[in-house]
Amino acid sequence: MQELMETNLRKENEIEAARRNEAKIRMNEEMDSLKNENLYKDRLKEQAYLQELLELKREGDQERRNIEDQREKERMEHEKIIMAKDRKFEQDTIMYEKEDHLRKEELIRIQEKHEERTRLIYEEMERKMEEVRRLNKEKMNQMRKQWQQIQKMLQMKVWNVIIENNWTNRLNVLRNSNRNIMDLFKRFYAEANKIQRHCDRSEDVSREIQRIVPVLKALIGAVGQVENLMNEESEVLYDQWQNTGKSFVYCIKDSVDKVKYTCKKLRSSLKNYGELLKKEPTYVSSQHESYLDQIKKDIDDVSMYSNKIPTLAELKQEYSNDMRSETPPNSSSHDLVPFQTVIIEEIE
Repeated sequence: MQELMETNLRKENEIEAARRNEAKIRMNEEMDSLKNENLYKDRLKEQAYLQELLELKREGDQERRNIEDQREKERMEHEKIIMAKDRKFEQDTIMYEKEDHLRKEELIRIQEKHEERTRLIYEEMERKMEEVRRLNKEKMNQMRKQWQQIQKMLQMKVWNVIIENNWTNRLNVLRNSNRNIMDLFKRFYAEANKIQRHCDRSEDVSREIQRIVPVLKALIGAVGQVENLMNEESEVLYDQWQNTGKSFVYCIKDSVDKVKYTCKKLRSSLKNYGELLKKEPTYVSSQHESYLDQIKKDIDDVSMYSNKIPTLAELKQEYSNDMRSETPPNSSSHDLVPFQTVIIEEIE
């Protein structure tokens, strides 16, 4: 009985072992089948992936070719445009060179015309200045003769029609000596205002400077001549005052000195303006305007003090005692004209 049970148990164990072995075999087969199926699926996926890669590569190659074709087309179009622009540039360059040549010829012609006009202005100014110098020389000679006559009369203590006419002429020459300055200043100021307008618009003023320079030089020369005239007159008047002690002579000298001083200031301002024109290629409007304002003030002072040189009538009213006639020992009364009866002719 015991053996039977052991036999049955052994058989059951063998059956169980066989069943387990069969299950293991079946499981291995299923696993192998699953592996094979997965391998198959993987191969299919890989093939699909490779196919997709090939398709993408074909599409990429086609797109690249399309892009290259498009770029080549664009390059050719660009080259056509560049060639067209190059041709136009060459044509424009040729046209510009022709126009530039014509412009240069025109500029040369204008420059030559301007230089000729400037030369004529210089020559005209020089002729006028030479005429002014000649007239001033004549005036100075005339005034020296008048001084000699006045000095002789004063030394003789004689006051007559001759001496009064000499004084009248002399004083009027001094009072009117600034006329040439004023005439030149009008021309100068008109040209300077043109420069100022260009300065206000920040425009080139080189051509205007060329026009104003000869006028400026002539004006400086005219002011210098009046200054020299006043300086010489002041020295003569001082000597005469020292010799005679006449108060009216010193009054004239004082007026002449003021004109001389204002002429010196004006000449300095004009020279400073000339230096400005030399140094600066372009001009700040306010700077240029300040120079003109100073010149205008100085010219007004010259005019004012020139007009303040006394007339003989004013001197006679103020210094009548200094101007009374006295009869010298060897003169007869009919050679002299009483102070009260003298008629003064003012030369305006």
